[in-house]
Amino acid sequence: MNLGGKQRRRLVEAIKPIAGIITIALLAAFVYVSYNSNHGLPFASTYSINADVPNADRLIKTDEVRIDGLRVGQVSSVNARIAPDGQPYAVLGLSLEPSAGPLPIDTRIEVEAASILGQTYVALTPGTSATKVKAGGTLPISDAVSSVDLTDLLDIFHRSTVAAIQNTIGSLSGGVAGRGAELNGTIGALAQLLGPLQQLSRTLTAPQTNLVGFIRGFDTFGRALAPVSRQLAALVGNGSTTFGALASANSALATTLIDLPGAESSATTALTSLAAPLRSLASLSVRLRAAGALLPSSLQRINATLEAGVKPLIALPPFDIKLEQALTALQSFSRNPATRNSLRKLTSALDAVRPLLALLTPAQTYCDILGLDFRNFASAWGSLGLGDGPSIIDAGVVTYGAFAEELQSASPAFNLHINYLPTEDRQQCASGNEPYSLTSQDLSNPAHVPSSTVPQTTPPTGVSTQARKAGLLP
Repeated sequence: MNLGGKQRRRLVEAIKPIAGIITIALLAAFVYVSYNSNHGLPFASTYSINADVPNADRLIKTDEVRIDGLRVGQVSSVNARIAPDGQPYAVLGLSLEPSAGPLPIDTRIEVEAASILGQTYVALTPGTSATKVKAGGTLPISDAVSSVDLTDLLDIFHRSTVAAIQNTIGSLSGGVAGRGAELNGTIGALAQLLGPLQQLSRTLTAPQTNLVGFIRGFDTFGRALAPVSRQLAALVGNGSTTFGALASANSALATTLIDLPGAESSATTALTSLAAPLRSLASLSVRLRAAGALLPSSLQRINATLEAGVKPLIALPPFDIKLEQALTALQSFSRNPATRNSLRKLTSALDAVRPLLALLTPAQTYCDILGLDFRNFASAWGSLGLGDGPSIIDAGVVTYGAFAEELQSASPAFNLHINYLPTEDRQQCASGNEPYSLTSQDLSNPAHVPSSTVPQTTPPTGVSTQARKAGLLP
């Protein structure tokens, strides 16, 4: 049934509001999905679990979760908790891809730095336990691993610490002013330490030295100092009284020490704030313990390198004399008036030979034209003779060649093939490989050569042995 013009317009007017509402709804849905894409797509299936860690370490919602460096999800929540013993910890909500789970209960969790700017991510290392963590389950805090990041070490250099360091360096500058000669003498005397340093390296690498045990003991010592760091700071603070008594004994010493109390007070505050970094450094030392086993072999190589450098240093004086003589002869040669003209002519000769070498080098390298020419020339000589003179040439006519070429003609034969400038380079070796046809003429370099192989030549007997003796062959 056909509708009239008025009815059709009424129908269009009625549809326009509905189409507008549908368009607005689609745009709103698109904006919603785009805005919440960092929190996961709606209606997407996820494997959600919780993880207890001692320190969230700058983690925020939507930070990545990785397994073996691959992103498998994101942090959905970060909440602080207090354990029954009063220790704070953090509970992380992890929203993972379904393919990542279920994870073993002994999966290791570690908060790692993604950059030096403070961005972090959660690194998961699946364990081997048969017990799995179901969706909604929790990885225990015993599976969490503490990490030491560069940002943690940089946190100790806050404004007051930097100011204290600047004051300390400024105060010490007065002690070294005007003592340049003494400092130079000290630096020069360091050369005498190379011999004892070699002996020290041998002692450190000796098994009876037990350097690994020393490092472990130093680690234990650092751990023991961490709990009494405040008492050590107080000890340093009380030392100002002793320094005041020393200041009254000598005016020059007093002038230097008067400027130290302020720096000492700031250093006390800085040392107090170093307790946490020291604990982190102790943890880092434990993790570096495995590298200590490699230290003896490394020191042995360094020692061998230093010992190997002694002989070249001993040989330098005679070499200097010969080098001086060579430079003197070169100077005399350069001052000779004929040298400039000789070099100019040599340059001209090299410029003239360069185009020839540009063609001859690839032809010899890839096509062995000289070897094949000499071999073919040598093969033309026979071994017949009467014993009273050189061998005679063993030559003969193999074919008559092109049609009617045995007689003179005003034009070349219809099946004549001549290639005066064959292509001899990496792509092809045209000479000897040109296609031949009894019914066609070719007086140029063929555009395509079916084969680029050339016969292999072998040196005469004994030549290779002599070349190896001379160092020309490996």
